[in-house]
Amino acid sequence: MLRNASLSRRAQSSYKEIQQWLAEEQDVDLCYSTVHGIVRYDLGAKPKSPRPSHPKKNEQEQIDFQEGLPGRLDSVKTEASRPVRLFCQDECRFGLMPVKRHRITLPGVKPIQEAKPGYEYFYLYGAVEPETGQRFPAEHDRLNSDCFQVFLDRFAEAFPRSHGRQSSWTMAHSIRRRSSRFQGTSG
Repeated sequence: MLRNASLSRRAQSSYKEIQQWLAEEQDVDLCYSTVHGIVRYDLGAKPKSPRPSHPKKNEQEQIDFQEGLPGRLDSVKTEASRPVRLFCQDECRFGLMPVKRHRITLPGVKPIQEAKPGYEYFYLYGAVEPETGQRFPAEHDRLNSDCFQVFLDRFAEAFPRSHGRQSSWTMAHSIRRRSSRFQGTSG
């Protein structure tokens, strides 16, 4: 019952919360130690640090994109006058955040650490042609439409039309959402 329940899709914050969910939603009353034993040892579930997710994330939009992509690519290929090269693009931030270290304090005393709120990071933009493995990386200090336009311009220089093919893009949603003013660079 637990394996098929919403427990697999939604993370609970504690074994106590699972116990309450079982009582309220499934009408099953179990003691805490039984719930803990089943969830921790039989199902192998344990507390983990959650991976952050943006509150505006739209799962249906992701599903629609994944399901609609093959059709859009086929239409680009059929409408193109030259062979099409597909490049997948994404960007990622790399950097350092202030270091927080563990502190030893008496019970009940919360440790405080002064930290300089400075961050050092850069963005790595990249495009890959899955069919051939050809790739084009570029490093920038920001993630914005101006830096992305520079990336597109450099990409166009590295992969000019002289290849006799059009280039088609699969872009990360974050960049597409930020600006619609990109200048076309090829095909």
